Order: sequence, then structure tokens, then C-alpha cells
Amino acid sequence: MTIHGFTLPVLLESHLKSGGRKLSESEMLHLKALLTHIDSPRPRLWGYDQIVSQHQLWSSDAAASYLGTESTEFLPGRIDPKCTLIIGEADEDSPLALDYRTGDPRVVYLGGVGPHLVWIELASSYEGLLDKL
Repeated sequence: MTIHGFTLPVLLESHLKSGGRKLSESEMLHLKALLTHIDSPRPRLWGYDQIVSQHQLWSSDAAASYLGTESTEFLPGRIDPKCTLIIGEADEDSPLALDYRTGDPRVVYLGGVGPHLVWIELASSYEGLLDKL
């Protein structure tokens, strides 16, 4: 399955075909603990329709606010919208995304580090994220 030209990880495709992936209470607590650069994390993974519609962020006037900042401490730091598919949110203004600049797309989120917003790797893959939960 592809969305906006991105081939989805097999497990994500399976979740979307079955109506999405709702996190259990335990998984939610583990994910919140991983989102160390979010003040009040309220994470959720989106279903197919939300993933499709939220991709329009990258063509909006607000897109520049979500690119992040270059960083050597927090990778990837800055994101390339042409290589990114948003699949959920860490909180209301912090997308969770697949970053396709790596062989197997890594899972990243937009977090605050001091006065800067940076994209931070949450897991090396979608499957890797679920293994952490």
C-alpha cells in the first residue's frame, strides 16, 4: 500500500487495513515515556483517512514552522517534507512521522529542545517503535 507515493511498512499497512492501530493503556504509557521532549504528550496513531488528509500540512503556509532545526545532538533535527509521511501525533502540535531518508523509514517526532524545535528519532522503524511499547 502506498500513501502519497510512500510505500508503507508492512505492519503499518496491516494496521490500516484492519481499521487503524489503537494503543492500549500500557502502550500509551510507554510511548509517553519515550516522548521526552514533549511537555504534555498525548500521542496517537492515525487511521488511513487522517494520514492522507494530514499530509497537506507540507503544502500549507504553516509548513515552515514544522521543518525543525539542524542538530548534531538530536537526529534528524530538520526534516525533508518530500521524504516524510505524518502518521500520528505526539501532542497537538507535534507530528509523529515516517522519515523515508533511511532505508527502512524511521519514526520521528517534533520536539522542543530549549528554544528550538527539532525532529527526534523515536525508533529506527515502525516495527521497532511497536517493539518498544
